[in-house]
Amino acid sequence: MLRFLANWSLQGKILILLSVWLLSIGSQTVKAADTVDVVLSQVGSIDVCGEKSDKDIIILLSVGRVLQSDSLFGFNFEIKYDSVKFKFHSPVYLNTLAEFFDIKDVNFGKKGLVRGYASVGLLGSQISGNRPLIGIYGDYIDNCPDSSEISLKYIEFTDEFKKVIRDYKPAMIQAVEADKPNRFLKTDFELNTITDLIKDTVIEMRINLGIGTQVRVDTAEFEIFTDNKDMLSLVDLNLSNNLELISKTNSDSTQLRFKLKLNDINGQYANLKIRVKQNKTDSARIIINPVYTNYCSCVKRFYGDTILIKSKEKIDTSTVVCESKLETESMTSYYDYNSESFILNISDYIDGVIKIYDVCGSLINEQKLNWSKKISFDGKYLNKGLYLAIIKTNMKIYKIILIKN
Repeated sequence: MLRFLANWSLQGKILILLSVWLLSIGSQTVKAADTVDVVLSQVGSIDVCGEKSDKDIIILLSVGRVLQSDSLFGFNFEIKYDSVKFKFHSPVYLNTLAEFFDIKDVNFGKKGLVRGYASVGLLGSQISGNRPLIGIYGDYIDNCPDSSEISLKYIEFTDEFKKVIRDYKPAMIQAVEADKPNRFLKTDFELNTITDLIKDTVIEMRINLGIGTQVRVDTAEFEIFTDNKDMLSLVDLNLSNNLELISKTNSDSTQLRFKLKLNDINGQYANLKIRVKQNKTDSARIIINPVYTNYCSCVKRFYGDTILIKSKEKIDTSTVVCESKLETESMTSYYDYNSESFILNISDYIDGVIKIYDVCGSLINEQKLNWSKKISFDGKYLNKGLYLAIIKTNMKIYKIILIKN
């Protein structure tokens, strides 16, 4: 009993405690013992990407509710842990049963071990309550997410304690990279739209990089692709000074995947070169997405971007017919900023095709209508201004002026 305390400097106190326990044994009435588990549990969570306080950890040692009839007069214990990942340094008495013991101490001197004891002292009465026995407080000192077990090496109670220990339950500690909005990596095209394309020319567009806070990004991987291989091909990529190219792969001329070393990402950019293969009545999008970062980067969110590449088509307005009375009574249009879309509400079902043009006559969108009363199309990538929608059915052709402001 109290094996490790024999080597401590508190031997005088130990003799007093032993005397008290021996006197108490003769006065106790023997009862049927309860079988309990001794459980270690974690308070709170560990976020390895946060501030120092986000890495605090409290471990509680508990045997469940202790009654007066259980005759708890004292105990000692030893807890072991991975000293590479944790550093425990303080006892937790508040709101534990240890708060009520007159004599108590916890020692953190040996690496990877916590030793402690508690006793009611001379002539003290038994302790009871629905609280943990004691707690220990420390820090998670690793920088990366991981799991680690903290276990009870042993626990001993005074002989008069009525509960019988069945098993020790360790605490499996999880340290994670918490998902927070400020932990992101993003890419942004400098422009929203490019027009006036000429066949066989090479166009260069800038892609800006940005990161949030509480992140540790060393390397990152990105992918770029176009949704119209007949119109565009991806040619090359040039980097600003503080970016280093680790690898680059092209599955074909429509997709590019590359990995960068990010020495200092703030204010850095990449220039993408594309070739215009043809300039017909068509449009294309180029999409870039961050897809991967180094282990333990703390990046939890990836934000990509899209640029619209528009070719030109002049409209033959002589074929456009629209009756203003019919338009205002049968059709309403507006821009919905929640969905970032143009919305057209029609009183009757329409089957046909709708084409959207900018003020220069460039076709920017086209879609089929299958007996629809409500038409919506994406306006996220369009600049503020006027646009012309032409709806052609078997019966009529309608012209609607659209405004994004």
